[in-house]
Amino acid sequence: MIRPHHFILSVVLLLASCDKPRDAGGNGESAGSAASRETKRPRPADADHEEEPVADPREALKSAESITSTEEHEKVVSQIAWDTLETDPEVCAMAFAKLAIDGAERIRLIQHFAMRRAEENPDAAMRWAETLGSEKEMSAARCQVALVMAEDDPLKAADLLSDSGVEGREFDVTLVQVIQRWAEKSPDEAAAWAVNFQPGEARSASIREIVVRWIEKDPAAVFSWKNGLTDSAIRQEITAALIEAAAGEPGDAKPKWLDAADEETRRAVRNHRP
Repeated sequence: MIRPHHFILSVVLLLASCDKPRDAGGNGESAGSAASRETKRPRPADADHEEEPVADPREALKSAESITSTEEHEKVVSQIAWDTLETDPEVCAMAFAKLAIDGAERIRLIQHFAMRRAEENPDAAMRWAETLGSEKEMSAARCQVALVMAEDDPLKAADLLSDSGVEGREFDVTLVQVIQRWAEKSPDEAAAWAVNFQPGEARSASIREIVVRWIEKDPAAVFSWKNGLTDSAIRQEITAALIEAAAGEPGDAKPKWLDAADEETRRAVRNHRP
């Protein structure tokens, strides 16, 4: 059985190798793409001046044990982990292991590890998430993996979330972010998936994101979808989303898509406009 801190070390080592400078033009990665993946801290403005010697991270980690304030200890140890992520993965893993389970600093590192691992291998990232110390930490990792997956395969990302057992605010936020990406690419598929979700804020927010993106592109398809549903609660959520979309029109302008709407929608929009 792989111990969580051992797997963390392997992930840190992998991330460190991924962050090594690449041959310019050797892999076709654009400058914008490379910049978005950069994790190194920017050099200070006076970087050309002589800098003070940097403390040995192992000694800094030992010294941190004498810090009595829990909050200060977490910040110091977390900083050591971030500073050694690329330069000394072993120390980074040691620092990570000293952070409080479910603590904010440790969660931030987990999200970073999960994101970078998912960019290389989403399935391996999900397996790694299962080794973490608590449900909260596993949830944080899964949500980050799903967001990365949503860029290329939003259906798989959405299914991953729904099958993961993750619940709560973080799950709702991540689900809506996945739906946003999906609705941009294939709103009809996102809509068909979203209506099968359990009632609640996550479903309502997902439908809203789908409708506001879809209605301007293909209003006929939106109303065909709406009118084909038998669940009155979902139809009401779609109508609420359409009212919100109409409210976003400048001034008293009537939405162009309103001509394609069913009578129920037209009446609801008229009743909610000033």
